[in-house]
Amino acid sequence: MSHTTGHISYYITDEEESPVVFTGDTLFVAGYENERVKEKLSWAQHQREADLPSIPSTIEEELEINPFMWVDLPETP
Repeated sequence: MSHTTGHISYYITDEEESPVVFTGDTLFVAGYENERVKEKLSWAQHQREADLPSIPSTIEEELEINPFMWVDLPETP
């Protein structure tokens, strides 16, 4: 998930919580135009207009909408 050397990522799992990742590099959020991405971008625009953060994202959400997360899948979702 990295495009630079020396990056740091923490992938944290817990049986009672959803997994999370903290990256010291860039994970490009979304980046693929489909209906789910349009919904996410609309939500992010609303957040920005309300002066609220538009990140973080979740691994589950990124697996649905982010082609950078599909590198090991035999076909795109």
